[in-house]
Amino acid sequence: MAIDSWEQELADRFVARGNPSLRRHDLSALSALADILLDQSTGYDIDLVDLIRFAVAYSDHEDPSSADREAKALCAAGAAFLHAGSSPTNADVALIAHGNGKSYNGDTGSKLARDTWAYMIYKRALGDDRRGFYSYKPGADMRGAFREALIKAVRTAELAGEQFRSFCTEQRGVEREGYALHYAESKRGTASTDSRLDRSDARDVNFPDGSLVPIGAHFTKTWEVTNIGQVAWIDRRLTRMTPQGPTFPSSPDWIPIPDTFPGQTIHLSVDFIAGRVQGFSTVRFKMTDEEGTLYFPNKYLYGLTLLIETGGFKWIGRDLP
Repeated sequence: MAIDSWEQELADRFVARGNPSLRRHDLSALSALADILLDQSTGYDIDLVDLIRFAVAYSDHEDPSSADREAKALCAAGAAFLHAGSSPTNADVALIAHGNGKSYNGDTGSKLARDTWAYMIYKRALGDDRRGFYSYKPGADMRGAFREALIKAVRTAELAGEQFRSFCTEQRGVEREGYALHYAESKRGTASTDSRLDRSDARDVNFPDGSLVPIGAHFTKTWEVTNIGQVAWIDRRLTRMTPQGPTFPSSPDWIPIPDTFPGQTIHLSVDFIAGRVQGFSTVRFKMTDEEGTLYFPNKYLYGLTLLIETGGFKWIGRDLP
């Protein structure tokens, strides 16, 4: 074969009667490339999604100027075509339906939706946003150009090798912090008892920052928290600020905080399941009321945190921290 097998697999996603889905079980060459290039390979289909989106971002990162807007728009459209099963917002799905009428059955994974979504992203990337972009026909005509631009981006990532891996590491860190801060900001408010008299102090009981746990391990993190203020804590919650996702340990969204009077010390324990991605991850919790409003909106920026490193080892004969 004149081209790399992963290129053929990627090209086949765009053919008229092909299956555009990114699935590991029928994309062995692309999966192997993802395992080589990604800084954190999970062994799941999400690796292929990450490979594509990081490759597109890396291509943009390497040439941040607007000199070749057309190439960047084509590349973004190629990625959009593959991700159309999950990426469009409800508003965009409505636009797809508006532009295609009875032809559209609501399936964002259909070729009609993918062609429409790709063309919408292409035109938006060029800074043009007219309603005529919501039909699949122009996207179907340009599918070949979208495909070639995307393959070129992945090829660039492959040639970059370790530089691309470092870029992925940096991007994951930025994304994690961004998601956590955005989520926390969306919950920001001022509870009725928030004042200089309402204060707390906390320390880790187990699993100190940097603890190493296996991928998928079940464990319980405990903090010791003392009410050092002058306000009783009644009907409060410890609420997760970090979004749930495969790169973070999973946990309940919140746990109740026992009623605690000034001077009292309590233990707060949260059950976790370690994520399926190797590397460091942080989960943050803060005190809220039942509506999710922060009690300390301007204090204790990080709240109670779990910072662990997940690894691919087995937890046999080891005592819990």
